[in-house]
Amino acid sequence: MTDERKKSVQNQLQRLFDRSLVLRFQAGDDTALEEIVAEMHDRLRRFLRNSFCLHSADIDDLLQDVWVDACHGLRFLRQPVSLRPWLYRVARNKALKHLRRHTKMASLENLQIPTTPSSEVGASGLSHAEFQIALNCLSATHREVVVLRFEEGLNYDEIASAIQCPVGTVRSRLHYAKNILREKLRRFTNDDKC
Repeated sequence: MTDERKKSVQNQLQRLFDRSLVLRFQAGDDTALEEIVAEMHDRLRRFLRNSFCLHSADIDDLLQDVWVDACHGLRFLRQPVSLRPWLYRVARNKALKHLRRHTKMASLENLQIPTTPSSEVGASGLSHAEFQIALNCLSATHREVVVLRFEEGLNYDEIASAIQCPVGTVRSRLHYAKNILREKLRRFTNDDKC
């Protein structure tokens, strides 16, 4: 079985699992919500941190709001198979609202680059911190699709659902983001920064 086929099968199994969790919750099984939180909490935390460069305290507050909204909204989720994109969309909307409220400039481009512990990334010799800096050089819209695709493992349709845009736009943003990232990472080998 090819890697692409394995990923496809894994995605289908994940969707079925997500669907069963949502249907159990909608049927009154509150332990299903605990399973959803256990499955998605760290993923949503990472998404908020990497896509929006938020501080830990802000992320904790936002996640609390996300789970309150999820508890209420899951009862009415019409497409249980879309649990993950829906949760990312809820988290994204909370983060954007927070940023509009708490930043002097509405542009996500002016956010500070967070510091992350250094650990080697692959054979390139680049540290995780260097990769994070390169990632944070991307525009918010490009950074968001990169994080959802490569760190969170969503497919194009799920990303489109999460950020509420056409699949073609997701593909385009990923294409340009990968080109920009390649250039930024190449510059790191020459000791250049953003």
